[in-house]
Amino acid sequence: MIFSHNGRVLFLPKAPPNRSFHRRSHTPIKRLVMSLLLMAGPFDAKAQLQSRWMGVALDVETSLLNSKPLTLETLPIIHLETTIWGDIGTRHGVDPYLLYAVALIESSREIDGRRSPWPWALHQGGKTYYPSSSEEALAAIRQHRLEEHDLIDVGLMQVNLRWHGHRVKHLEDLIDPKTNIDLGARILREAIDSAPGNLPLGVGRYHAWRNQKAAERYGSRAIALRHLIASQSVND
Repeated sequence: MIFSHNGRVLFLPKAPPNRSFHRRSHTPIKRLVMSLLLMAGPFDAKAQLQSRWMGVALDVETSLLNSKPLTLETLPIIHLETTIWGDIGTRHGVDPYLLYAVALIESSREIDGRRSPWPWALHQGGKTYYPSSSEEALAAIRQHRLEEHDLIDVGLMQVNLRWHGHRVKHLEDLIDPKTNIDLGARILREAIDSAPGNLPLGVGRYHAWRNQKAAERYGSRAIALRHLIASQSVND
């Protein structure tokens, strides 16, 4: 499946007839699953990584991931430097591997034994749903709103409709992958800036702003996952 956003091409694997993609895929998986939403674009990886991560410890224990699916065995090697993650990360001063790690924690699902962020993921009432298209996701969001439920986390970055819906002009924008990543990066940047000198807390406030312990656990997990993903791309 190929579609574009403002002239930029976005590639998604094509699902077999009458099947949603997560059930079965005929597309090669080795380097595809974690790059479902990658789009080409300029990015100075070396400068970005040095400026954003200089002085940050790289030996975070992988036990902090405490989520069995997010391991070396389930994370294909990916390169984010020339993708939409790199473009948006540069724009907001957020390392793209950290941005992608947060997306993985927030919206990942398993496809053929690999984990990948899902562009139309929804979380409401303690349950996560994986619509197969933006149209299906929008219909579900509108139904929830009719039932007066607006505490819905939406898309790749699981942006909350109640707290951040005002940041987009239209509901459709919130489920748009590029807009969703951009908004998630803005929120993550704000969260990091709120806790100078404490990166785990800052990153974790993306998930739990008022609960410091929960925020630091989340932030440590995201940072550990970020290093795991980046180390694989460097060693490839």
